[in-house]
Amino acid sequence: MPEDVIIEDCCSFFVNPYTAVAILDTAVQALAAEGKQCKSIVHTAAASQLGQMLVKLAPRKGIEIINVVRRQEQKELLEGLGAEHVIVTSGDESVWKKTLQSKIKELDCMVAFDAVSGVSTGNMLAALPPKGTVFLYGGLAGEVVGVNPMDMIYRQKKLSGFLLNKWIKNGGTISMVQRMLSAGAEVNEGLQKGGWSSSQFEDTTPEKAMEDLLKLLDGQATNKKLRIRFS
Repeated sequence: MPEDVIIEDCCSFFVNPYTAVAILDTAVQALAAEGKQCKSIVHTAAASQLGQMLVKLAPRKGIEIINVVRRQEQKELLEGLGAEHVIVTSGDESVWKKTLQSKIKELDCMVAFDAVSGVSTGNMLAALPPKGTVFLYGGLAGEVVGVNPMDMIYRQKKLSGFLLNKWIKNGGTISMVQRMLSAGAEVNEGLQKGGWSSSQFEDTTPEKAMEDLLKLLDGQATNKKLRIRFS
């Protein structure tokens, strides 16, 4: 861990930050395999802390994010972080779907990362152009539904799973070590407060942890992390 960052601020240094790096790298490599450049990606559940990290990290790599969120206040949150492209799905379905497709065409987007599942996966696949790929990495809404088989058969679209562990181990030991050293340097650079890979916490104690967790679950838990302090 960086010496200038207090250790308790590093307690969520791994999964979200490394997933942000991995998502962008996966998109770049997937399109490079087809001789194309990754200019943008779609990301659902984009108001999460992972989504916020992507908003901060992607511009450093020359990649634009089309953020898909449920509520207007989430759109405002991301725009406050510098997000330029945010689609809110709580309104008229035909309107936001048309807006999403227009934005995908405008930014020459071929890849989406879906954390939601359910109907979201089919919606993302339908919105992408022929030969586009949806990477599914979450199951918040349960089983995937609404995927049009014609998208996959005739339009050659793809639905693939994404898992951080597989990205880390891809290519064997030597590749894994090189990948982790590179990702670690990038993540550590952003762990300082306000940095791209830093997290925001709500502190609690062991005695109040369950009570505070239940409060989070009763409300909207998106964008919130509970940190237990033992002293």
